[in-house]
Amino acid sequence: NNTFVQNSSGLYLGGSGSPVVSNTIVVSNTGDGINGPGSSVLAYNNVLNNGDDYAGGLTQGGDTDIL
Repeated sequence: NNTFVQNSSGLYLGGSGSPVVSNTIVVSNTGDGINGPGSSVLAYNNVLNNGDDYAGGLTQGGDTDIL
C-alpha cells in the first residue's frame, strides 16, 4: 500500500525479476506513473493522469487495476 501523487515521477522498478506492485495509488505525476520490466505483476492499483501511466516494459496495468 503506497501513494505517489504529484511528483516528477511515480514508481521506478529497477533491476530484474518479477516485482509485485499492489494496492498502490499513482496519480498526477509529471513523468512516468510506473516504470518497470514487462515481467512485473500489477494488481489492484489506481494509475492515472501521469505523463505516461506505464513505461519501460509495461504496456498496461493488471487485470484488476483501476484505470
